[in-house]
Parts: sequence; structure tokens; C-alpha cells
Amino acid sequence: MAKDINQSKNKRRGDDAGNALDEIINELSENGTIKNDARKSLSELGIDIDKIKMADVQQERFLEFDDGKIWLLHSTTSISDRIRILYWNFMQTKKISKDKVEKCYVVYPDNIILEEKDAWGKFERWNQKKNSGLIDVPIDGAISQSEVLQLAEDRQYPFKGGRAANKRGKGFEICTARTLQNKSNLIKWSSNQRSMTGKNYLLYELIMSKVGIAATDIESITATCDEKVIGKTKYGGKPKTDVVAVIKMKNGSETFFTLSCKATYSKVFDVQQLRADRLCKLLKITDKKLKNLIELAQIEGGPKNLRKRNINKYNELTVLMKPYLEKLYELAFSGKGYETDEKQVAQYILCRDNDNRTRIKIYTVKEYIDELEKRVREKGPFGILTWTYPSGVKKEKRELVFRVHNL
Repeated sequence: MAKDINQSKNKRRGDDAGNALDEIINELSENGTIKNDARKSLSELGIDIDKIKMADVQQERFLEFDDGKIWLLHSTTSISDRIRILYWNFMQTKKISKDKVEKCYVVYPDNIILEEKDAWGKFERWNQKKNSGLIDVPIDGAISQSEVLQLAEDRQYPFKGGRAANKRGKGFEICTARTLQNKSNLIKWSSNQRSMTGKNYLLYELIMSKVGIAATDIESITATCDEKVIGKTKYGGKPKTDVVAVIKMKNGSETFFTLSCKATYSKVFDVQQLRADRLCKLLKITDKKLKNLIELAQIEGGPKNLRKRNINKYNELTVLMKPYLEKLYELAFSGKGYETDEKQVAQYILCRDNDNRTRIKIYTVKEYIDELEKRVREKGPFGILTWTYPSGVKKEKRELVFRVHNL
């Protein structure tokens, strides 16, 4: 009887992990990182299954990239003796379809890293043996569900800037929204069921712990990163909110929280672009002298030019801007002050380390500003924000482009 219960729990865990991996594959497809068609089988992708004696390969999940190359993914919650069968499956598949199959990975759920140290240790020791050459296997690594996202993005978008950066950023937003509304995550978080693995569970727990609503009070969570749903600001621009999560409580009430997602390799990045006159209007600046100095900062196009050409004006602007810095920071990081829909104002800032995308931090907007205050040593007229101007724009049509250091 006990054996049957354990087998049932293990099956539920395995199914939950597999479903989570399916969601991740769908996210990668939606974002254009891969071109998977759920209707296609491996045979239809050019892999001759009939020549592979162990037909279980047909059941493996896969990623198909734009160039036709394929990664095979085997979802599991443990390294066991059954992995030897997988060695054979993948070895035969690579041998027969070497022009198609580029990588083969074993994929484990994120929650194992936090909750099952022994199981995670076995995956890590297996990777160490493989990487050191102690075992020669056709599997390219044992990776977490989050690492599937990272490795697939790196493979498809090897460059750091431009379109690749936009794709990575959008992928992070999609992942965050889908993770928040994943039902298994909520069940696991509210009941701590070990038979549930969840999807990107470490990210889910990080966010929900910060938000601070009791798990047992929540009926459901819906989340979106759809720009059409979130909408434009009053001035037609993109709001600071990237993800909106609506929480339905068990008592029938509703609440929500909003996230600004930051995922960039850059040491500094743009956070706000607007003309000097609009900035003055939003910050309710009426001092004519300060208005003129902000206009001058816009014309000069950056702190270096203003300091070099008129150090007195630079110092004067620094003094007069001090009472408005808090409002400026709120405008730049949360969007507060735009007279906009409250769901377009970011309450939290979620930061991903692009060199290690499993390393994510969350801040309230105030915490984020405080952290920047500590780290930014050289502050100018606009405090922790520096500024530049849009490239290729004539001097008389310049705008202020505020930039900030990456945490």
C-alpha cells in the first residue's frame, strides 16, 4: 500500500514537472526564440525514429530553432538507474540524426534547488563527472527549467544588444506573467505539497513572498504582460508596468500588484525620455530659472558638456533640482506622476542578472532607489540619474534621455 502511494506521488511530481516544461516551451515559442509546432512529431522534423531501437525517444520534448537544429529535453525529478536507458536513446538519436539533433538535456524542476538538496546534489555531481570526463555520455547536461530558457535564448540570440536584448526582455516578462498565474505554483505555495514541483517556482516564491499576501487567503492569480491590455500612458508612451497580476481573494475581494522587469547586460540603461517642458509640467516646476536650466541641460545633451561649457550653471541646476529629485525618481522608475491608470504604475522592480539568469532580485521602488543611492558615487544635477539625448536628433529637437546604472 505504502509503495503504491509513493508511486502515485512520484507520478504526480513527474507529471507536474513535465507540464511545467511544456509551458516553458510554449513561452519560448510565443516569444519567437524557437519555432516549435506542437502538432509536429520528431519523425516529421526529420528524425528517423524507425532506425532507433528504443522508440521512447518519440516521447521526448524538443526545441526546434530557426535553422532546423533540435534540442531534445527529458523531464525528470531525479537521477536514477533509468537514466542509462536515456543514454542509449540519446546516443542512438545523435548517431542517426547528427545533422538535426544538436543537444540532449536532462531537465529538472527549479524547486529541487531549494527544497531537495540531496536530489539537486546528485544532479550537480553528475554534471561534475561529465564535465571532468569521468563519464562519457551523449547527454549534454542536467539543467533546471530556468536554464532551459537561458540556454535557448543564448543560442538563438548570441548578441547582447538591439533586437536580441528586446527579445530577452520580452521573454522575461512572459515567463514572469505565466509563472505568477501557474495553478501548481499557488497550490504548492499555499499547502507546501512536495508532490507538486511548480513552474519556475523559485521565481514565484521570490515575488509572492515580497508581495506579502497570505497564501491561504488567495483563490487565484491572473497575470499579463500584454501591452494592449496594460495600455499606453496619457501621453501615448509605454508605462513602467511590464506585468500586472490580479489576485482574487477567497473572501471575494480583488487586489493587484505591478512589476517593472529589468533584464539587461548594459552597465547603464535608459529609464525615461521626455522633453524639458513636459518634465517641468510633470514635476510641477514653476521656478522660471530652474525651467531655463533644465532646457539648457537638454540642449547641451549631457553632464560632460554642461560642466565643460558652464560649470556655474551645472552647479546651480544641481542645487535647484534637489527638492524635486524624489518625484523625478518616482516618475522614472514607477511612472508615478504621469496622471495615469494605477495599474500602469510599477510597485516592484524585478531585476534579472543576464550573466546568470537564475539569479533574480526584487525590490520595492523605494528599495531600488535607495540601493542606487548607495551605489552611485558621482551624482549630478539629476541625482542618481545621468542624461543624454537621442542619437540622430537635431539640437533643437532634442529630448532628455535619463539613464541609470544597472544594479
